[in-house]
Amino acid sequence: DIIQTGDSVKLRKGNNLIGINVAKSEYLIASKLTRADEKDRVDIYNLIKCMHENGNKFDYEFVKNVLKDNGKSEHLNYLKDVHFEIEK
Repeated sequence: DIIQTGDSVKLRKGNNLIGINVAKSEYLIASKLTRADEKDRVDIYNLIKCMHENGNKFDYEFVKNVLKDNGKSEHLNYLKDVHFEIEK
C-alpha cells in the first residue's frame, strides 16, 4: 500500500527527469511513531506542523487505522497530543 498510494514526484538528474513514488506523509508518520526515538518525535511534530502551515490536511484517522491494523495502537497517545497541540 505504501508505494502504490504514494505521490508521484519528478526529480532532475543531470538533464533527465526521473519519476519516483514518495510515501504519503501519514505513512511516514505511522512508521516513525513505531520507533518513537526522540529524533522521530521531533520529525513527527515538524511534519504535522508543516502540513498544517501549508494548508495540507493531516489525516489523523488514517494513521490511527494503520497503527491499529498493525497491532501498534500503543503509539497513538503521542500522536494525539501532537495533533491536538498543532491544531489549537
